[in-house]
Amino acid sequence: GSILWKKTYDNRTHRKHRLNSFASSTPAVSKDALYVIFGNPEAVTIHALDHSGKELWKHSLGKFTSLHGHGASPILYKGMILFGHHQGRNAEDSLKSYLVALDAKTGKVRWKTPQKTRYVSYSTPCVYKPAGGPEQVIFNSAGNGIGGVDPKTGKVLWENDCFTMRSCSSPVIAGDVIMGTCGSGGGGNYLVAVTPAKGKVKEVYRLKKAIAYVPTPLIRNDLMFIFSDKIDVASCYQASTGKMMWQKRVDAVFWGSPICVEDRIYIVSRDGTVLVIAASDEYKELARIDLGAPSRSTPCISGGRMYIRTYDSAKESGRLLSIGGKKR
Repeated sequence: GSILWKKTYDNRTHRKHRLNSFASSTPAVSKDALYVIFGNPEAVTIHALDHSGKELWKHSLGKFTSLHGHGASPILYKGMILFGHHQGRNAEDSLKSYLVALDAKTGKVRWKTPQKTRYVSYSTPCVYKPAGGPEQVIFNSAGNGIGGVDPKTGKVLWENDCFTMRSCSSPVIAGDVIMGTCGSGGGGNYLVAVTPAKGKVKEVYRLKKAIAYVPTPLIRNDLMFIFSDKIDVASCYQASTGKMMWQKRVDAVFWGSPICVEDRIYIVSRDGTVLVIAASDEYKELARIDLGAPSRSTPCISGGRMYIRTYDSAKESGRLLSIGGKKR
């Protein structure tokens, strides 16, 4: 738990959602570098640093408009940083939404694809490998819905403009079925499942009951697990068909997303309790672990340890916890 290095950046105080923080974006990491994003109304900037904390390059994406603050995250893909830069609906006409790929070594733009501006979106893209076809990058956004993009060129291969509200969660994939969600703080959240057969996208099903706004669903085999951030409900569906397998009140609401380790699902509630359940078509609670502080983060696993960040919005401070593994 000792600090090896620290890098500080100016990030002026600005308006954000009361449950957001100034560190909502998740870094992307390779063996050579890590890539972090800081955003405020004046600029969204991606910084590349080596593992000693030395800055390698930085790239500004320009001004950003949202009353909720920033929070989108990049991914690494074959030497590129891929990111969705989506403006809020009250943005100036000169501020555009777009998808962008940056060279991971230099920070130079490889391609940029325009997007519609409807509501700000925070969805992190993912990679999809269709049967018999090349890989695609899947992006979710309020302006364009769910879409597949050629990662080499940024060309939009297919799109389903199916969202009417913000998209905060990441797309998830089960076989050739791709799921995405949209929602708002006032409710009305829903999930759309599509299949892009030969570039002709087809909607498979929609779900509207106890769908999460912020947390990303989890796919395990052909099961999809959803944990609500509005009501204390967890749900399990057959991912390929949308058939409900179970729905259970769990006395907790969630903002972080679930992870799965050896058929066990871990998710942290907003009040700071780790809920552990079986990744099964029958609900089985395995454990609850009290972290002693609120949390809105997603756990990560490395070297047999689980790392969880707590955060108290009233104090604007938190802790990083390490759970499990052997003591050194």
